[in-house]
Amino acid sequence: MSWVVVMAPILMFARLEPPLVPQQTSQFIRFIVLMMITSTILYGAAIRMRWGYFRLIRQLREQSRTDALTGLLNRRAWLEDAGNALAMRQSRDPMVLYLDVDHFKRTNDRHGHIEGDRLLMELAGVLEAVFGPIGSIGRLGGDAFVVFLPDATNVPLADLVASLRDRAAAIPVTLSIGSATVRERGALDEALARADAALLAPKAAGRDRYVGETDLARLSAPA
Repeated sequence: MSWVVVMAPILMFARLEPPLVPQQTSQFIRFIVLMMITSTILYGAAIRMRWGYFRLIRQLREQSRTDALTGLLNRRAWLEDAGNALAMRQSRDPMVLYLDVDHFKRTNDRHGHIEGDRLLMELAGVLEAVFGPIGSIGRLGGDAFVVFLPDATNVPLADLVASLRDRAAAIPVTLSIGSATVRERGALDEALARADAALLAPKAAGRDRYVGETDLARLSAPA
């Protein structure tokens, strides 16, 4: 395209002007070659600048959606992704898992924040390995993580939670986990709040446990 832009006026000039003498022809050819090289360089630079611009925009967008420490979705991006799945009716029996690391403050106090960050990064990798193929994972802040499962009925949830706890023990950390179903389309915040409430049960029972919303109802029922 750049050659066409350069050559069009040159060819028009060549048709309108009288024939050139050999020396002028040689200079004319060198001029054409120089213009072609210059225009190609400028055109390539423009293309690289355009690619760099779009790459920068993409990187900034990804950075705005991810947690800087773990690389997982941040709270806003997680709510957006899970909300989109619900709005597009891509989920049949959606569920939210809410979890945090037991005694995480104690780890920071005893071993420092660098060690605490290492534990969080390793836990993020474990969550990706267990739930990444079937769910959306986010870090809400601190040691709190959340998983959205669009179809909890058709996944071996008990086995996945057991695998998560076993892998986390190798970090080593233990986890308190609560879960709740999303009862209505768009009611993600409400389900997250109920999963957070379910999380209080394992903490009250000594931590290192998983309590689902149905388990919580059963535990709170009078004997």
